Amino acid sequence: MPSNVEGLLVLVFFIAPGFVASLVKNRLVPFSTPSPFREAVESVVLSVFHAPVWVFFSPALARIRPDVTAFSQRKRVCPAI
Repeated sequence: MPSNVEGLLVLVFFIAPGFVASLVKNRLVPFSTPSPFREAVESVVLSVFHAPVWVFFSPALARIRPDVTAFSQRKRVCPAI
C-alpha cells in the first residue's frame, strides 16, 4: 500500500503539472494538433522543471514519509450521520 500512495503522490505532484501545462498550451496556441507521443514527451519535459523543487524539499518529504504511509494503512470508517 505505501508504494501505491507514493506513486500516486509522484503522479499528482510531479507529472500532472506537466500534462496540464502541455494541454493548456496546446489549447491556447492552436498551431497544430500534436501527436500523443509528442504531447507526452512535452509534458515530461515540462515536469522536469519541478525537479529542483523536489530536491529542495526532499529532506522534509523523507521526514514525513513514515507518517503518510502509516496514515494510508489505517482503516478509515465514515461516522454515521
